[in-house]
Amino acid sequence: MNRIRLLVILGLILTTMPASSADSPPELKRGGGSEPPAQIVVKVGGYDFPPYVQEKDGKFNGLTLDLIEMLNAFQSKYRFEFLPTSSMRRYEDFNNGTYDVILFESVDWGWQEIPVDVSRKFASDCEVFVAKALPKRTQKYFDVLKGKSLLVYLGYHYPFAAYDADPKRLLAKFNARTTISHEANIRSVLAGRADLAVVTRSFLAKFLRDHPAEIPRLMVSQRVEQTYHHTMLVRKNIEPSMGELNGLIDRMEDAGYLSILLGKYGICAAADSSCYPSGRQSSVTTASNQPNGKQVVKVGGYHFPPYVEHIRGKFVGLTTDLLELMNAFQSAYHFEFVPTTPLTRYKDFADNTFDVMFFERKEWGWDAMPVNCSREFLRDAEVYITRAAPGKGQDYFQDLNDKSKLGYLGYHYPFAEFTTDTDLLLKLYNMRVTTSHEENIRAVLDGRADIAIVTRSFVIRYLRDHPAHIPRLLISDRIEQEYRHTVLTRKGFSPSPKEITAILSELEKHGYSSLLWGKYDVTVIPESR
Repeated sequence: MNRIRLLVILGLILTTMPASSADSPPELKRGGGSEPPAQIVVKVGGYDFPPYVQEKDGKFNGLTLDLIEMLNAFQSKYRFEFLPTSSMRRYEDFNNGTYDVILFESVDWGWQEIPVDVSRKFASDCEVFVAKALPKRTQKYFDVLKGKSLLVYLGYHYPFAAYDADPKRLLAKFNARTTISHEANIRSVLAGRADLAVVTRSFLAKFLRDHPAEIPRLMVSQRVEQTYHHTMLVRKNIEPSMGELNGLIDRMEDAGYLSILLGKYGICAAADSSCYPSGRQSSVTTASNQPNGKQVVKVGGYHFPPYVEHIRGKFVGLTTDLLELMNAFQSAYHFEFVPTTPLTRYKDFADNTFDVMFFERKEWGWDAMPVNCSREFLRDAEVYITRAAPGKGQDYFQDLNDKSKLGYLGYHYPFAEFTTDTDLLLKLYNMRVTTSHEENIRAVLDGRADIAIVTRSFVIRYLRDHPAHIPRLLISDRIEQEYRHTVLTRKGFSPSPKEITAILSELEKHGYSSLLWGKYDVTVIPESR
């Protein structure tokens, strides 16, 4: 261990405290009892378009389904539901009223004569050519398509064919055969049954991660066939309006959820100019580096102040500070932060996006997952807050039934039997969820909600930063739940929870981690002997 380097890193960590970021929570009904209005069902069409929509064993999954789940979590007025269609039938189904919205689509893909409103661009992807790698074959091979056999996806619109998706004309004019599988097209190229295939870049990156042995056998074009500037297409004059949908996109972006979701699938946010730096070339990332020969350990984390916060496009907080300290303290592992969300963390874990999670509890939805749990090593809690008023005391927190409440999206609360279903939380407990502790506090101070449930360490920091609010807030002695934090790791994974807590114990023994715990106002749980 380089002690001087470790002390420098610790000094930087301890003198840097993240600034707050927030989004505004919705207005709440005061008191409880009345039924929330019935949700308006919004039918969202989607066709097999990996990785956006994929069908396996009769079930649909992919980015579109994940985004629908997130749209439902971020508001309660609408209920977005997925309706399967096909790439060839999607226009007819839309005209027949089968669905009203389609995600990750472009008006240029055959929608010019159909009455739709178009959202702002919110994601980018592209299509590239692949060929079998051969000696002396270079990027020039992709310059001329004439005289080569092509494989393309049924119903897709390609610039080289002037966006004509008719299978017969594609074959007659361009020697391009249509299929319904990107993977089969890639394997046909590798087997020499076709010269070229046109493949979505995000799908290709996943294929190469899953089949690394194929990397040297495949040549990927720097030439981009087309760049996707993804939008939502929406039937005119329906609810939700385009303004509402663009507002939802903005909220998900501001909270960091959209970029996390897109990044999981290798897709860029529309504002990310680094995706295509030259405007005409594409790169495909297939593996992560191993710094200095260390084993990379992917550590998942979601917005959970003060443990993880998404501020101005960056993730900061106790988790990232601790990983930096652990990387400086030992040389066997390189701990790498991987962002997820409270809603998608279980699915991301199942998809092997990460293998370890700090400051988590098994009862927070992990009971059925293949994880091992460390000893408890850190203590925090959730408390109730309300606006201070004459005559209002601690007895105010004894009965929550008649009070409107604000919580955090994806969190598990004991009073609500640990459910995270936003509809049930509103209907049964008069609780709305947001993506900002700070704005929940401000909503209580402004009288827009009776109570908010907030992590105690965050309240301490908030009041330190806003001392004028101390006399305006009443904080409960009653604890909603005590956090006794553990580390969760995938079963059979190295490092094990025991190895990780051994590193934490060494940091504690040398006095480093206690300084970090103090910075974030959390309490260590001593190791039992």
